[in-house]
Amino acid sequence: MTRTLKLVVVGMVVLGLVACQSNNASPEPTASPQPAPSSDDPRTADTDDSSTGPLLVRPPLCDTVSHAGDCMAVVETAETASFSAAEYYGELIVSDGCVFMRIDGRAPIQVVVFPNGTSWDDPAQMITLTNGDVVGDGDWVVGLGDLDRPGEVEMDAYYGPALSAAIRRCATENGSDGYVDFPDYLEAATAPLASPALCSRVTDAATGNFDFTDEANVRALIDDPSWTDRQRQLLGPAVADAVRQITSGGSYSNDMLVAAVNEICGAQLTPVTMTP
Repeated sequence: MTRTLKLVVVGMVVLGLVACQSNNASPEPTASPQPAPSSDDPRTADTDDSSTGPLLVRPPLCDTVSHAGDCMAVVETAETASFSAAEYYGELIVSDGCVFMRIDGRAPIQVVVFPNGTSWDDPAQMITLTNGDVVGDGDWVVGLGDLDRPGEVEMDAYYGPALSAAIRRCATENGSDGYVDFPDYLEAATAPLASPALCSRVTDAATGNFDFTDEANVRALIDDPSWTDRQRQLLGPAVADAVRQITSGGSYSNDMLVAAVNEICGAQLTPVTMTP
């Protein structure tokens, strides 16, 4: 009986020591919780969500005139939303974490504020508009919007400080002239074709009926103010390529010029190699 009691006592002491060591062991380090992004940070609030990406999207409308920071400051109706609004048609530009519109295809660019419900597909780098149209960099859209300049006091009260700060950041860092706000109507559109008169001139150039050695003539063609910026971007290098080949002597291929004419005029010319 005595030996059995000693064994029991020893066992209890050992168990007690193990328990003490367990209780005195240093706790495993745990990762410190990361602070949530501030709602006042213009680079995160309303713009850093994976569903919006670089888009500046209108928050939902408030149901009262008070502004809670996560909704528009006023209750809008169809009449107030379209007040001073006009239809804007232009090319989208995705650049430097912002989205811009080149209205009518010409500079200057404007920051775009999209309707609430617009979403961003990051892998595809595409925008899904509220009507289901999918557009991206270089695509054209049309919508009823309000063109304004950033920096007005009313912006913070109307959009909330985060979205208004993001608008100003995109405008300031990218030399934008202003912003165009689309309350609810924005849809995909077809890029405009050049005028018949311009298309006649560039078709003549592409088919060999143009003097590429006349510098003034070449400059007048490229600098015509009727071109959109995108059309001029396509035409300029194509004309430069034709000038380079022709001034080098011998035959030249008009493939680059034909590709430009087909896109900006909706033509169906076939590239050929020509001899001046």
